[in-house]
Amino acid sequence: MAHAIRQNYCLSEVDISQNRIYDIGAIKIAKALEANENLNTLRIGHNPLSTVGAISLVGAIRKNETSALHTLDLSAIHVLKDVVIIARDVHEQRAAGFRIIIGGVVISDSFYDNNKGPMKGKEMVSPISILRWYISNNKFRLIDLFKQFDKDGSWSVSREEFTEGLKAANIPLNEKQVEQLVTSLDKDGDGEVDWSEIIKGDKEDRMRQRDFSTTEKPEKQAKQQSKKDAATSTQVV
Repeated sequence: MAHAIRQNYCLSEVDISQNRIYDIGAIKIAKALEANENLNTLRIGHNPLSTVGAISLVGAIRKNETSALHTLDLSAIHVLKDVVIIARDVHEQRAAGFRIIIGGVVISDSFYDNNKGPMKGKEMVSPISILRWYISNNKFRLIDLFKQFDKDGSWSVSREEFTEGLKAANIPLNEKQVEQLVTSLDKDGDGEVDWSEIIKGDKEDRMRQRDFSTTEKPEKQAKQQSKKDAATSTQVV
């Protein structure tokens, strides 16, 4: 497949999703992308890839200044935020822009279970956390983004306006994550997302992340102590 992509002069879209492609395969494909000038869309989601494979792909696209690729579909693949940062650089460098589709951003790298899908050692970052991180990383505020959606200044937007606004802002969320985010914010189910609901949702997510971090530490310390005890027992014997 990597050889075919390298030699491709006519295909504008390649879909190799769900093909049991691992990181080593993604790295080979990345090498081919460094030379390809015609491919517009590469769909390689639903494969057992980690951040290593994802970074190889977006890194190759960034390296190839003559690449025509504007969409990299990594659906169901959860990556570290480094991948999104590189993708954002590519988007800013190109007049036509660049879009990456991912399964989500994780706190620490994940592994893939062929039966259960993406798994993780630490909690997966929620959609609103991804939104908060993206805004912070681009040096503007949540309220600034909301005002872009709120054209009439009513401090309330429809679910459709909010969804389209997120897509237009190139927030790295897939359709499922966008739906999850909108549903979690529209707590009264009136079909509108108002500013107070966003503030409340953000606060609740921060508290949940803090609670997770607090409960994780004792478990980590217990595991470390268990390893020390085991090492001490071995040394004694």
